[in-house]
Amino acid sequence: MIKFDNYLDLFLRLGFLFLPIGLIAGPAIPDFIIILSSIIFIFKLNKKYLTEYKLIISFFLIFYTFNIFSSLLSDNVLFSLKSSIFYIRFFIYVFVISYIVEKTPGIIKQLLYVLSIILTLLLIDTLIQFIIGKNIFGYPAADNGHRLASFFKDEYILGSYTLKIFPLALFCLQFLNLNQRLKNYSSVLIFGISGIIIILSGDRAPLYLFFIFCLLFLILTDNKKFYIFFGSIVCTILIFFILTNQPLKKRIIDQTIIELGLTEKKAGYNFEKNGIFIFSPHHEKLISTGFNMWKKNKYFGVGPNNFRNNCEKITYKDGGEIFRCNNHPHNLYVQLLSETGIIPFVILVLLFFVIVSYYVKYFILFNINKKSSIDYSEFILIILAIINLWPLTTNGNFFNNYLNLQMILAFGFLLSQKKNFKYI
Repeated sequence: MIKFDNYLDLFLRLGFLFLPIGLIAGPAIPDFIIILSSIIFIFKLNKKYLTEYKLIISFFLIFYTFNIFSSLLSDNVLFSLKSSIFYIRFFIYVFVISYIVEKTPGIIKQLLYVLSIILTLLLIDTLIQFIIGKNIFGYPAADNGHRLASFFKDEYILGSYTLKIFPLALFCLQFLNLNQRLKNYSSVLIFGISGIIIILSGDRAPLYLFFIFCLLFLILTDNKKFYIFFGSIVCTILIFFILTNQPLKKRIIDQTIIELGLTEKKAGYNFEKNGIFIFSPHHEKLISTGFNMWKKNKYFGVGPNNFRNNCEKITYKDGGEIFRCNNHPHNLYVQLLSETGIIPFVILVLLFFVIVSYYVKYFILFNINKKSSIDYSEFILIILAIINLWPLTTNGNFFNNYLNLQMILAFGFLLSQKKNFKYI
């Protein structure tokens, strides 16, 4: 039994290390790893998890129960239940990550190697695709060079993927007992590599969140002069990339200004109103549609993943205009409101503010009480969690496997550092 238990732990560790790599190939393999790992963890479950984390478990069970009820009350029960009833696997895997990190501290160093290799290969492949129009596998750049996907082929998630894994590399680097100067220079390198990849990807929301991450990091670092100096160099390189490449400039600057309504309408842009837009005219329509859905279904919404099946209904038109539909409203909070009702939305808001309160705690301890030291590895995870839950941006589908696979990495590590967080 002991030998068998060791084999189970070995699978958990190997699956965990393979997860960031598997995400590049698509969600199927990582999802398999998470499902099997979650089953193994339940088999090995120690009662301490049921008592030590009872507050977290209680809030999740409320969230989970409302999602299932919402599915059962929806017009597309079976379709919706596929998203809600199996969502529990992501929650369990958060504890799996915490278990692995606590039991095998050396895995942090191994993960740093994995993430470093991934970022290096992504940088090389993205530069090749940027320069010659095709990556090493022959996948072409899209939209006249406006978008790059590298190894993701025709899935334009290169920027969002990089945004979610580079902070984990920073966490691993700061967690290890290394020379501080080495940590500082390596951190700058990780920031630079990640920023270049995100810029070249043409993904605007990840770029916006990348700069928010950098700002939140800079506020709490005690090496401000060092990071400002090298950060200025990195920013100059990134700005150079944008301004000297017309497809990038058109995508990141020109198109953003137009879609926000900060300039006059241009040929090819069919806007139905003048003035400032929320993210873009299309996103504003989707968000408005989501709010209209919630007004009609305030307590349970239209069912998880059912935005796509309800957005064209006459009751959800706004001002007599039919909205362009999509699979989801492109905002996590609006999606929960429209698809699951008020309670899951409130739980997500509470989670966001709890995470923000940790950041504020660090700000007070470090920037007001100068004698207090700060653990960089922990506050990097806090910033990553904030970025994952940032409300003022566009997002992927909350019930999409790929998005959740990225998010649980941040929260799993955060839980593994629970000893320093009084709320959990």
